[in-house]
Amino acid sequence: MLAAARVRRLDDGQRVFASGEASDGLYCVIEGTVRLTASLRSGQEALLGAFEPVQWFGEVALIDGGGRAYDAWADGPTLLLQVAHDPMIAILDATPGGWPAVAALLARRTRFSFGALEELTRLPAIGRVASRLQAIAEGYGDRLQPLGTVRVQQDQLAAMLALSRQTVNRALKQLEAQGAIRLTRGGTELLDLGRLRDLAQW
Repeated sequence: MLAAARVRRLDDGQRVFASGEASDGLYCVIEGTVRLTASLRSGQEALLGAFEPVQWFGEVALIDGGGRAYDAWADGPTLLLQVAHDPMIAILDATPGGWPAVAALLARRTRFSFGALEELTRLPAIGRVASRLQAIAEGYGDRLQPLGTVRVQQDQLAAMLALSRQTVNRALKQLEAQGAIRLTRGGTELLDLGRLRDLAQW
């Protein structure tokens, strides 16, 4: 995969790919952040999620051959690794366990999506915020070593969780008071992942 890959450097706000476009391969975030969005009928933009190092994305269109399911944008200066569609298909076809590995990536994302839907009805705001911070830190199940600091803005968290920015702000301050996080100018420093997990199980 590394031999077939190329590096892409993107500026803040530059689009990686657009919803409906044909697959141009599989991506990995090396530096920076990629945010996933969808356009609503009202013309507003819904934030679906964010990927940070070192997460892979773009597997849906790779598997089913359809168009991209969402828009992907660089959030700040971002460095990506891209393995183009045809070489990636050839690698997966020639590698024992290749396709099951991609299916496992998709399965983790699907499991997380269903869990997030359940949280909308089951958890109070502080639990939903705690759960999403934990998920971002752990790469939605992809990262072996959790991030210590999550660089996600409060309005982005609000958009992900269908909460107001004020509600997210109150939840973050509650988490900080409980010693689970520390709010910084550059993001949210995670101090106690165990506490976040406990709150996400309310």
